[in-house]
Amino acid sequence: MPIRNITYLVTVDGDSVDIVSCEVSASFKTFVSKASFTVYSANSSWLGKEVEISLGYNGSNTKIFEGYVDDVAYTRLPGTYEITCSDILRLAEKHYIVTDSLEEPWSRENITAEDLVGDLLEEAGITSYDGYTSHFTFGVDGKVEFNITAVSDAISQICNILATNVYAVNGTAYFRQTMPVPTGSPSKTITDYIQADYTYGTEQLRNKVVVFGKKDIYAEASESSPYLPTGFYQTAIVSSELIDSQSMADSSADYNLELYNKLTEELKLDIEGDPSIFVRDTIHVTNATIDMDDDWFVYSVKHSMDDTFTTSLYLRR
Repeated sequence: MPIRNITYLVTVDGDSVDIVSCEVSASFKTFVSKASFTVYSANSSWLGKEVEISLGYNGSNTKIFEGYVDDVAYTRLPGTYEITCSDILRLAEKHYIVTDSLEEPWSRENITAEDLVGDLLEEAGITSYDGYTSHFTFGVDGKVEFNITAVSDAISQICNILATNVYAVNGTAYFRQTMPVPTGSPSKTITDYIQADYTYGTEQLRNKVVVFGKKDIYAEASESSPYLPTGFYQTAIVSSELIDSQSMADSSADYNLELYNKLTEELKLDIEGDPSIFVRDTIHVTNATIDMDDDWFVYSVKHSMDDTFTTSLYLRR
């Protein structure tokens, strides 16, 4: 078997740097992806500079992170700098919508969900954006208004209503309605692992969703669950003044019920480092030792590289 040497390319403001170790993590429900790396030499001028990280073997690297430096911390022993970074959505967390007057907030009307999210991201300086066609319109009965709130919080309100996500991949923000279940053909098959843990439970299951909107708008959706006592309902509540039509409330209840009304099956795998696996991928896991031969949704990924390279996967179906 050919020898595989771990290789990387890390750049700060376009200049490559030598690193001691690095870690990159992303998750389905986490708005901002994070990265950190350790170096022997750094300075405060790196703050706010663009960072790119690629990992691989024998010079064949895959870019797994693009973002900005948040912090530069020095540790005297062993004399290294810890550099922490966030992807572009950190700008949406840090940027607050604040107008000159409380009586005149930031507003839009008769605007599709994807355009509303795009306009909010642009407020934070994020212009590389791809939104799916949602078929939802906000601001039909009065304006959609935001003031004295972070852009990320405004976007979260929209995502909670429509069971959608906003996430970034290599410098581009995406708005999608993706359910955390395996779909389509797997991008790859995993047969070997370092460690595996399989669990399932009902803690996150919600088989009833209640939606409150503007004025007297109300909707609910429910289904009996074979995993709960007969007639018992675990309820999720969605409440927002942004819901200004009955059809939106009805759809919100249906979408969130589909999202939450399921047994949570989780498979945690540590495998030899594989930079080609990303959150939201569908992968196939087959291994006789753990009696597994199924497709899984990649819920979170953590790549860790020092003397070795390991990828930790949190999978769901």
